Amino acid sequence: MTERNTPLPRIDRIYAQPGPDGIVLYAGDLEVQTNAGLHRANGQIELHLFPKPWFGAHFKGPFRDLGPISLSSDRRTVAIPANASLEPPPETTLTSGTLDGSWAEIRESIGVITAGNLAAAERFVIHFAGALRPRFRSLQLVEGGHQGRIEFALPGWQLTLVSVDHGDEEDFDGMIEARPTGGSAVDEDIGRLRSRLFAVLGLVAGREVGVGPICGIAADSKVAWVEWGAPRNRVDPSAVRWCPPDLVPGALPAIASGYSAICGDNARETIVERAIEMLLSADSAEVVDVRIPVAGSGLELLSWAILRIELGMSKKKFKLLDAGEACARLCDWAEIPTAVPESLPHLADRLERLGKCDWGGPEIVFNVRNKLLHPPSSPKEPQWPNPDELVDAWQLATWYLQLSILRLLGYRGEYWSRLRLGRYGADTEPVPWAE
Repeated sequence: MTERNTPLPRIDRIYAQPGPDGIVLYAGDLEVQTNAGLHRANGQIELHLFPKPWFGAHFKGPFRDLGPISLSSDRRTVAIPANASLEPPPETTLTSGTLDGSWAEIRESIGVITAGNLAAAERFVIHFAGALRPRFRSLQLVEGGHQGRIEFALPGWQLTLVSVDHGDEEDFDGMIEARPTGGSAVDEDIGRLRSRLFAVLGLVAGREVGVGPICGIAADSKVAWVEWGAPRNRVDPSAVRWCPPDLVPGALPAIASGYSAICGDNARETIVERAIEMLLSADSAEVVDVRIPVAGSGLELLSWAILRIELGMSKKKFKLLDAGEACARLCDWAEIPTAVPESLPHLADRLERLGKCDWGGPEIVFNVRNKLLHPPSSPKEPQWPNPDELVDAWQLATWYLQLSILRLLGYRGEYWSRLRLGRYGADTEPVPWAE
């Protein structure tokens, strides 16, 4: 346990734990624009994270107060009045009552709301959800006790992540305190930080991590500015994650550092961001027939990026390579073994059946991918790879894609290999190029 002479400021959540009306972000007067004009009504701004993200306004009360809103046939737009307090309510404030003829209840979904004075914010607290729950072996001394914290950085920001102890899918998983290193932040800086956090946290968690709400905190510790919306978040667990909870405190700063190194080149950052998106999609709950082509697209993107951009291969030479050959060269660059692993015997059986024992893993992965994408050769006896071959091909394709991304980001630590499923999370090994 790490001790310090002066305790660090504690990082706490801004919003109360979810209740019957979800996570209440705001309570008070709201401006509602309808086809009949502008109305004011008392209501709440709520965020629900489960079973799927929902963000919107909630009104409940006597019909005499809500009638002009409830009778509107057009979509309503909701805004927070100027100079309204953004301090979070401790709990729901909706009026209780019987929903008979004299009562009304309205829920209106909203896209994104920003409010307050961004220039007054000295630091930001970013809530996140998505099962990124690090296991801390040491805690830091903070005001009022100890707290597990991960310090990391992204361009223009110094960041500290803390987690929330709970088992509730309707709640946040933690917060990130973000301090700008180059003066005050503007809207563009916040948007860029949000997208980069989505990529970095998603890669470490092995699934989409919802980033938001974001609160700008003034010098007096009051909420001066907010950005609210329904975060992009996948609630179902990842099929496989390379970074178990024990590795997160060390892996997250390393991944963030590697990501920061590519951020000076917009093209490189876009390529890596897209590759991460494809990996998360390939690890989703979709049928494996869909996940293999998505992983293949990610491998083709990275093969093109490495061979054409990093290694300077001509366009003509690159076009002569088929997808399997290009992927094999990507793996050679990344120092990823290309032999079909013994733990995936169904791919070896397929190689033997096809008479292609000289192929490596990349070639058989794209052979399976192509059979899924293109029509069968025989209309009388259509054949596709069998289920066991599909699972093995998915494992190998996503392994190549995952490791290629880690190699691009310069990661040299431990990881949990998906080539041998069913093991304890502590059964990790060095990435191949670090051995």
